[in-house]
Amino acid sequence: MKNAILLLTMSFTLFSWSSCQQKTIATKLSSDKMPNMIGLASPILITDGQTVIHLEDYFDDVTKIKDIELESRSGEQSLTRNGNLLSVSKTMLKNDVLANLEFEMTDGKEYDILLKKWEKDVITDSNAKNAMLISQKIENNSVFYSFNDSNSQFFVFWQNKVIDYDKTNKTLNFKIPEEAKKLKRTFIRIYSANSNGFGNDVLLPLEYGIPVTDYKKLDRTDKETQIMYFALVDRFSNGNTTNDAPINDKRLTEKTNWQGGDLAGIQKIIASGYLKNMNINALWVSPITQNPPDAWQEYPEPKRFYSGYHGYWPISSSKIDTHFGTDNEMRDMVKTAHDNEINILLDYVCHHVHENHPIYQYHKDWVTPLNLPDGRKNLRIWDEQRLTTWFDTFLPTLDLSKTDAIEMQADSTLYWLKKFDLDGYRHDATKHIPLEFWRRLTQKIKREVIGKTGKNIYQIGETYGSNDLIQSYIGTGMLDSQFDFNLYFDSREAFAKQNTSFKNLQKSLQNTFHYYGAHHTMGNITGNHDMTRFISLASGAVKFDEDDRLAGFERDVQVKDPIGYRRLQMLTAFNMTIPGVPVIYYGDEIGMAGANDPDNRRMMKFNNLNSYEAATKLIAEKTSKIRRENMSLNYGNFEILEATDDVLVILRTYFGNATLSVFNKSVTAKTINIELPERLNTQNWTVHFGAKLTENNKKMSVEIAPVSFEMMTKND
Repeated sequence: MKNAILLLTMSFTLFSWSSCQQKTIATKLSSDKMPNMIGLASPILITDGQTVIHLEDYFDDVTKIKDIELESRSGEQSLTRNGNLLSVSKTMLKNDVLANLEFEMTDGKEYDILLKKWEKDVITDSNAKNAMLISQKIENNSVFYSFNDSNSQFFVFWQNKVIDYDKTNKTLNFKIPEEAKKLKRTFIRIYSANSNGFGNDVLLPLEYGIPVTDYKKLDRTDKETQIMYFALVDRFSNGNTTNDAPINDKRLTEKTNWQGGDLAGIQKIIASGYLKNMNINALWVSPITQNPPDAWQEYPEPKRFYSGYHGYWPISSSKIDTHFGTDNEMRDMVKTAHDNEINILLDYVCHHVHENHPIYQYHKDWVTPLNLPDGRKNLRIWDEQRLTTWFDTFLPTLDLSKTDAIEMQADSTLYWLKKFDLDGYRHDATKHIPLEFWRRLTQKIKREVIGKTGKNIYQIGETYGSNDLIQSYIGTGMLDSQFDFNLYFDSREAFAKQNTSFKNLQKSLQNTFHYYGAHHTMGNITGNHDMTRFISLASGAVKFDEDDRLAGFERDVQVKDPIGYRRLQMLTAFNMTIPGVPVIYYGDEIGMAGANDPDNRRMMKFNNLNSYEAATKLIAEKTSKIRRENMSLNYGNFEILEATDDVLVILRTYFGNATLSVFNKSVTAKTINIELPERLNTQNWTVHFGAKLTENNKKMSVEIAPVSFEMMTKND
């Protein structure tokens, strides 16, 4: 194994250092100084049959668990476990939707983890009301929430411990534990349910025991407040022309060859304040490991040739691609980002390697089979062969169910995190990798980084598939979140197409909250590098039902109709309004056009913007500023006040702060009458985008232009 490590990294010092470090860390972990539970324990969904809980997802040392009990309104039940595994069934929860697992440790500490009885289907009957908690007031050391159903069930947590609460006259209140005053950032979490299923949940940040109501107390370490930007390194900014080296191969086109973007270019853009002006505090950077220096031909028709400009064909696990820069340039870029309060999330490829990578050269037994027993090639069979399929004949898929392969890739991932002081990862091809790999990687990150330094590491995955599949990779011991592609596809339909009703988008949001909670950190994208640019579809330049990849090779795709800019602006405002992490794909802030890959990966345009592009950029800056400066958009309640074919009205509230977002997708102007909840009045709202606001018989009347939106805020 040791020889394998040395070969795989092409550096004798790199992984012999890593191996020694692992032994040292293991020794340190045996001490009582390492916290046994790191981070907030995510709720466990109890599904049909037996739900198997991996206790190592939650506890660093499961041998310190002395006793486990299940607590519900039906009483307490003792549980038995098999080593690291604990089985719980729905029948144990009886009639309760929520229950609690109580853990008593050998050192006397106690922890609680919420159980949620999982039903896949979301109730969409408008007459069936789920439990709803609404922030009310903060008074001395007590916090008050109102609720709508006296038969609701609640659990209130401070960190990972259930705390007592009082419930009278549809008001829930609790006192903040004294222990919270000793720690800078802790959280109150409240979960609700009634006979209709899950209600909304509450996430309340505390600073030394005091609820945070001033956005200025939030910073880039607060995951829920991230506004993310994605930069494809080669296509973003060229800061060092000395490393430009396009491949001299006539089989490559300009779109499939290197174009000169690098780490120095990213640093230059960060230092200029470009990202800060958009209130970006998390930058996702495409893969930077060394890729092959020559062109490679895709196996499927039409068998085009590509370079590795995108970074997804690694031939090394430890070396930065020479096109992108040096270790020092990477460190300088990260430091500049941190100096500007921006996290750096590295896109890292764990799923596969290029055939010239030492892993494949020396360990062909570590990859899945390319040829299937029925004679087919195991290529791009995304669902049937989800965990084994290859992306191309020269990109072997690693068998990450094998212990040696798991350890190698997990250590390689950890190496970059430590060496460059990164803040997290965007993980490529998440669903094509077995759960055991993500479990092991997250365990290592918790033990070797989070537990030792207290640093907040954020991991977001990429999975195209059902909500069930996406959700299976999220939670304590796994990833923090994934990109919410299903919500994106529904929002793209709603905002890019004239005749798609906002009612469909409302249902999609309900699904998102059902699967991921009301305070998730899922990525809400404007687009990405694997699909046609939103504005190209929204402006009619590319049709939804055409071969969008071919379109990018055959014609010059530009913005066909200026209405596309307005539709993109609405999508951006929508992402800034809803829970989750807004993600801007580079160029979407100005409305860059493009068909599918590689046409959607054009060189970024920073100067000489036309009036539409400049206006779209201003919208991105203004909406992100509203997002950043309003607690209601980061930790607030979420309510849809109206959803029709053409109109969507969203209200978010957080104690005295409220944000109201109104969307009109009709091609005609509308006057929208909004009936606010009784707790709010129609006075003292600030209009940010020019809509006319009046009060009409205690209703708010908003005159809004065609294909546009308005965001209004107030502070009481």
